[in-house]
Amino acid sequence: MKFRTKTVLGVAVIEAVLLTILVLSTLGIMQRTAEQELLHRAETTGKLLAAASRDALLAWDFATLDSIAQEATSSGRLRYVRFMEKDGRVLAQYGDATAGPTGFSADDGLKTVDDGVLDQQAEILVAGVPYGRVQFGLDIDSVTAATAYMRGWAFGISAVEMVLVALFSLLLGLYLTRQLASLRDASQRLAQGDMTYRIPVKGSDELAETARAFNTMADRLQSFYGDLAEREARFRQYSEVNSDWYWETDRDERYVFISDSFESITGRSPATLLGKRRWDLGSTEMEVDAELWQGHLEDLSAHRAFRDFKYWIEADNGRPCWLKESGVPRFDDEGHFIGYRGTGADITAAMESAHRMHMLTRAVEQSPVSVVITDLDRRIQYVNPKFLDATGYGAQEVIGQMPSILKSGRTDDTVYQDLWATLERGEQWRGEFVNRRKDGSLYWEQATIQPIRNLEGRITNYLGIKLDITDRKRAEDKLGHLLDELKRSNQDLEQFAYVASHDLKQPLRQISSFATLLERRLGDQASDEVRDYLGFLNDGAKRMQALVGDLLDYSRVSHRPLHNDSVAMDEVLSAALVLLNAAMADGAAVIERQPLPNVQGDRSQLERLLQNLVGNALKYRDPARTPIIRIGCDDGVFFVADNGIGIAADQADRVFMIFQRLHSAQAYEGTGIGLAICRKIVERHGGRIWLSSAGDGQGTTFFFTLPGPAAHHVVDSGAGLGQAGAQQQA
Repeated sequence: MKFRTKTVLGVAVIEAVLLTILVLSTLGIMQRTAEQELLHRAETTGKLLAAASRDALLAWDFATLDSIAQEATSSGRLRYVRFMEKDGRVLAQYGDATAGPTGFSADDGLKTVDDGVLDQQAEILVAGVPYGRVQFGLDIDSVTAATAYMRGWAFGISAVEMVLVALFSLLLGLYLTRQLASLRDASQRLAQGDMTYRIPVKGSDELAETARAFNTMADRLQSFYGDLAEREARFRQYSEVNSDWYWETDRDERYVFISDSFESITGRSPATLLGKRRWDLGSTEMEVDAELWQGHLEDLSAHRAFRDFKYWIEADNGRPCWLKESGVPRFDDEGHFIGYRGTGADITAAMESAHRMHMLTRAVEQSPVSVVITDLDRRIQYVNPKFLDATGYGAQEVIGQMPSILKSGRTDDTVYQDLWATLERGEQWRGEFVNRRKDGSLYWEQATIQPIRNLEGRITNYLGIKLDITDRKRAEDKLGHLLDELKRSNQDLEQFAYVASHDLKQPLRQISSFATLLERRLGDQASDEVRDYLGFLNDGAKRMQALVGDLLDYSRVSHRPLHNDSVAMDEVLSAALVLLNAAMADGAAVIERQPLPNVQGDRSQLERLLQNLVGNALKYRDPARTPIIRIGCDDGVFFVADNGIGIAADQADRVFMIFQRLHSAQAYEGTGIGLAICRKIVERHGGRIWLSSAGDGQGTTFFFTLPGPAAHHVVDSGAGLGQAGAQQQA
């Protein structure tokens, strides 16, 4: 049943009950009033009739009595009048008397009237002595009609009032239910999460005030739920990025709940921990800190909160997994302990980092080099034991001091200026110092000093790593003296070779010339044996002259200053081939050439290089086939390839050594210096030379690199000069 129906029915029932009570009470009052008035009139009428008939009764004047009775009933208010003696005999009577004198019974009120006539009687007294009585009946039809009329009006008014009240109740119910429906709908929409809905407010009555209060409450709820949603979202985000998981234990410290994030963090299923206690999870290989566990068990026994308790378990993959847990005790409503709840975190990375830090610390402590850390004011904050051992100072003597306590005055000030200028730029500095130990002795240090930056990239400290190089310096000094001696010795040897080869030319020419003159002087007189000896002498002199000439060439290559020019290798090759025309024609050689790039170097020496390599290919050609020689450059690597007799792999390095020959002089002429000269030229130009051959009869390819514009170091015109060469130039 709707509230509106309940309201209408309730008001109608209440109104009906109240109106019924009111109408019945009013009708009762009206009836009692009418009855009292009627009884009072009856009493008055009886007294008037008694007074009027007293004299006629004493005189036995029956005619007067009849006249009084007739006159009394003439108005219609009295239905009958009867005069009687005191013994009951009727003296006069007029009107409609339904009851005789013997059956007469006076009515006490209207309730006893059943015939529409109020029967009453009055004593006729003379000096207080009754002489008779008068009986009469009052017509109560008017009273009854008036009462019925009033009852009809009362019920009619009541009906109209009830209809009006019911209509008002209906309208009021509609208004109330409409407002309540608005409140209900608004409450439902708020309950469904629509925090923006508000009740339209009209008027200024209590319901409007209620609607305004509801809207105010909705505003506060919207603000509250907005804050709550924001906090929930923030908490959810924190939970999503948090590395922790959540757990609960029972009163026996056995895990009864572990959140799902445990597995994604540790790699171990939470189910493997349920029903177990913390100390049941360790492996037999676990090193237990008895004191730490004892303190933890005491906290658990006392039901105290604990924080950051660390222990480790084995993950499902067998790797150690360090855990850190914090928890608070749980109690039921009656204060009984029921277990713990808390959070856990995987600190394996942190523990491994701590272990690495420990190893790093131990490595620094045990390092064979000195380690120094200063603040930005250059005051020492840390030194390792090697530093103390190298300097002779104690830790307390150097902490807080500046590194300048080691200055010996032997290191140039520009070194320190460069050091601090480099560090202020945030760069690493490398250099050497001559420092002084506590005992006053000097020592050399090779130092690497660099800034230390924090996570924000700011420089907070300086780190110095120093190596005692005193012994190395002494060895370098000794080696330097030896190298100087060796250089002087090599220069003397080179000078001797140059001078000797230069000075040997004249005697060799004389020997060759005199052998020729002697052969001509003897003419036919010389025996065959003498002629053979003279031929041997002449050939030996010529070979010696060739050897001395090549030796001079080798010395010139080593000593002559390089010209650092841009050289067109195509032109250089063409010039070299012109010098080899005779050899190429003799062997009917085929030359296949590719475009060659420009390089930086000495044109004459590069021409000699190509002449020697192509000449070498022509000399060691295979007599069974036409010699084909290819010259080109691929990615900065020059090559000269032939199809000649080839070179064994184990002889590849030997061919570049001076005076090294792989074949006899009778088979192939030469002195064994040509490829050595090639190697010297290439090396002086900052490059290298090598060969590749598949073996005998497979041909040989010589490769060499030269400093080029794109990727090579340019050799300066004086960079390749040795002291002997400089002296020779002088």
